[in-house]
Amino acid sequence: MDDNIKTIIISAIVSATISLLSALFSYIADKRKIIYTEKSKIVSDLIKEKYKGIEEIRIVVKKLSRYEDLCMTEPDDVIIKEYKDKKVIIPEIFYSYESLYNFISELNECIGNYGHCIEPKVIVFLIKLRNILTDYLILCQKLKVSDELIRWSAIPFYDEVRECDKQLEKYVIQTMNKTNSKYYARSGFFYELYMKKYQRFFERTNLYKTIYSDNSLLKVIISKQDEIDRVVSEAAGEEKEEVLKKYYEENLAKLPIDLNK
Repeated sequence: MDDNIKTIIISAIVSATISLLSALFSYIADKRKIIYTEKSKIVSDLIKEKYKGIEEIRIVVKKLSRYEDLCMTEPDDVIIKEYKDKKVIIPEIFYSYESLYNFISELNECIGNYGHCIEPKVIVFLIKLRNILTDYLILCQKLKVSDELIRWSAIPFYDEVRECDKQLEKYVIQTMNKTNSKYYARSGFFYELYMKKYQRFFERTNLYKTIYSDNSLLKVIISKQDEIDRVVSEAAGEEKEEVLKKYYEENLAKLPIDLNK
């Protein structure tokens, strides 16, 4: 009788242990399944967001490849005489304050919306491009440059804007072909490395020199603002815009631009 009781007790203990272990393993498996499912959903959402961001960035960057021929778009009476009957190409984004401001706003949205899921080499390039274009816009506003004169001032920027387009297109395609699902912070070794790399890239451009060089055309005009105001105030029977146009024509004609290439 004692042996039977012992057998029953042992069987009960074993059965209870098996039940507990089964419940425990089942709980762990369910927990891991839930974690895996949630992680898979997060990764899936991040990848979708990444490719959505890349597509939007591609659309914005494509605008860098568009151009305007000022001798085709401008009336004859506003074409600077030195450039008549020549092909004068400028990036479309520099056609007016509105086009430049809209492009900067689109860059800013791409950076803000997708900076966390797009590789730093793309985002940092966009940041540097946005910053330099913003500084140029502010400088033109400070000079009270008209839309017409913004267009003519952008002649030296065509080749370098095309280079920006090529660089960004290459980086965007490289990013698109990678299937990683990482979050990126705006800090760290690679972020700072790209900041320095693209800083050197932009420092070689005419756009950078126009904004930041002490002897750039726009800086010279700023330094002569009092003289310009005096000439305008003394102009008899001429509109201020006409006087400014003549002044800018004289200076723009001195730009080292090869229109025959």
